[in-house]
Amino acid sequence: MGSYLEIGKLGGWYNYTMVPANATYVQNTGELDQLLTGIAAKYGPDAWVNLHFDVTRLQQFTSSAEGTIGVNGDVDVKIYVETGADVWELAADLNLVDVDFVGALIVSSDFTAYFTINRLNANKVEQLFSSFGDLNMLKVKLEVNNLVRYFLPSLDAWLKTNYTVPIPTSYSVFELQDLALQYHDGYLAGMATPIFKAPTQSAARDTIFGQKIVQSTTPMPITVASFNMEHAPEMLIQ
Repeated sequence: MGSYLEIGKLGGWYNYTMVPANATYVQNTGELDQLLTGIAAKYGPDAWVNLHFDVTRLQQFTSSAEGTIGVNGDVDVKIYVETGADVWELAADLNLVDVDFVGALIVSSDFTAYFTINRLNANKVEQLFSSFGDLNMLKVKLEVNNLVRYFLPSLDAWLKTNYTVPIPTSYSVFELQDLALQYHDGYLAGMATPIFKAPTQSAARDTIFGQKIVQSTTPMPITVASFNMEHAPEMLIQ
């Protein structure tokens, strides 16, 4: 994934309109004042807030036989406040440093994969900009790690919507079925059942090294891919 950031982008918007209707919070200045003390005093307690984030660093990929994936990275978070009809002002810019992400890679029966986050913890938070005065960064870090659990369901839904990866359903003369994923300490193994599909050519040409090709009806499970989390993590999302 570190290599992916050199050619791709991992980030986007989380707007107040994306908060689920059954959520226990609203994304406005009054709600965020506990995290960003002074934002409600400057903009009022009912101003809507949009968040923009960019993952700027990813490293230290791990996987375990217990079924988890871990990664460490930095995340830049910009907080925008609506000051008028569709007028947005940058209120704060925070850098979340050494964020520990723990989750899992979910493989679906429709041959797609996405990452889900079970736990997120920032080891340090830096203030890059604030329009309403200096913040107590120790308090901000504690509040970020405390409040993030409320955002995890929405973050999971956002990841599934925006970063679902399609997986090929065929390879050469084989159709792949029964996709599964196995977790190991340090790497992942993708499993699938290949079903041989004979080419639709004349019988005279349906040969390999002089032997006639006969379509098999017996599935044979094999490992079609193995991902080493230390040496080739970028394979997971390319």
